[in-house]
Amino acid sequence: MRLADWVVMVVAVAVLGWAIILDTVGEPLHEDLTVRPPRSAYEERIAALEREAIDTAYRQQISALYLTWLKDPSGQPHRALMGERRARAAYIDIMKGMEERERWIKQQP
Repeated sequence: MRLADWVVMVVAVAVLGWAIILDTVGEPLHEDLTVRPPRSAYEERIAALEREAIDTAYRQQISALYLTWLKDPSGQPHRALMGERRARAAYIDIMKGMEERERWIKQQP
């Protein structure tokens, strides 16, 4: 590829990125998570499925860290340990939220 082709590609990607940023300006980054959706008859089952999914995701993330270590030993074990710490912190935060949600479920008629 010629230098001119590379320049055109970089400019095109930059313009596309700029257009995406301008298109999303003013949109909220996320929904207000303090607002609870209406309670349904399936809340307890949904909570159980979410707990299973959280456990599965954590296991898969830890497995992925070890697979990466096996494939690319550079910077290990530091990289794996940092990934494990981030995954662990996220898991704990999610489980705290699940406990709060389950208390809400039990309080609802």
